[in-house]
Amino acid sequence: ILRHVFTPDEDGRLPYETIVYSCPKKSGKTTLEALTALYVALFFEPPNELYSIANTLEQSRSRSFADLCASIRHNPILRSKTRIRTKDILLDNGTVIQAISSDYAGAAGSRHGYTGWDELWAYSTEAAHRLWDEMTPVPTRKNSVRFVATYAGYEGESTLLESLYRQWVGGDPVPELAHIDNGRGAAACRSNGRTFVYWDHELKAHPGLSISPQDYHEQQRLDLRPAAFARLHLNEWVSSISAFVSKEQWSACYSPLVIPLTLDDGRKMVLGADASTSRDHTALVGTVRDKDGSAHVVYCKVWTPKKSVLRRGKPTIDLSATIGAEIKRLHDSGNVSAVVFDPYQLHSIAIDLQKEGVNMIEFPQ
Repeated sequence: ILRHVFTPDEDGRLPYETIVYSCPKKSGKTTLEALTALYVALFFEPPNELYSIANTLEQSRSRSFADLCASIRHNPILRSKTRIRTKDILLDNGTVIQAISSDYAGAAGSRHGYTGWDELWAYSTEAAHRLWDEMTPVPTRKNSVRFVATYAGYEGESTLLESLYRQWVGGDPVPELAHIDNGRGAAACRSNGRTFVYWDHELKAHPGLSISPQDYHEQQRLDLRPAAFARLHLNEWVSSISAFVSKEQWSACYSPLVIPLTLDDGRKMVLGADASTSRDHTALVGTVRDKDGSAHVVYCKVWTPKKSVLRRGKPTIDLSATIGAEIKRLHDSGNVSAVVFDPYQLHSIAIDLQKEGVNMIEFPQ
């Protein structure tokens, strides 16, 4: 892939201006980005300007830029040709490599031959978009390229990366790289005009991995939510809103032996109460503990805010008439041992209920 995208034609011009290298987490993308920057710095049109860009300045110094510095320090020939400082590297051919963040405002008017972008999925702010526009390849150099190393992002949120991914979807397979599969039976490498995109869904074994990709992913599946695993380790686009509890986890909590609360039920519940007056639901959930120590959810009620004339059509809810009245009813029926509540919205109602003899226990969120 690198030989293809960084081999100039007979006029010395590279085939692409934008190069996207996207594959699953721990594929070595950041190190690869650092090494491509060093390659351009050494061999392309010195004196040159190069930028190593990350979402934050701390990240820009600690990841790709740090790998670049390490590569130089491990090479005695390069050590004698460079000077490493906190935020930049000076080469004896006059080229400068600088680490900057996505909110950097001082890059206007630069004559860069290379910009490296680490994890473009996270560039979602207006400042990041402006920097992307500002750092477009310049026409005053024979070669000015931007190299993006990233995995997939969030649909409708990671818009910069999403536009590049669409170019992969609408691009043509690169004949010279047609043998590289994306892990789903399709060509991983596609070109669309002066844009090249490599998009892979399969973590391949490499010297930087201490275990096999299969063993690594097996552990990660246990630690991560399904959407997070799909984005990080399968390089798949996901919704920015993911389920806190998966369907499988929810189903595993069900037991046909649990009996819901009924009329004249003598069991004592602990109620969990959380309230919102306008933008969110208000809920009351009751649990009992069985003789074997297991906890069962036996009661649940939810209230949704309704549009209010007094608040000019904005949704609102009367907490006293809803959750407050329901707690009082359950208490009078003998079903409540305690109510654990968030005092943010329920403080005044809790005081009134305590006067009625309800055992109210604060649980600040």
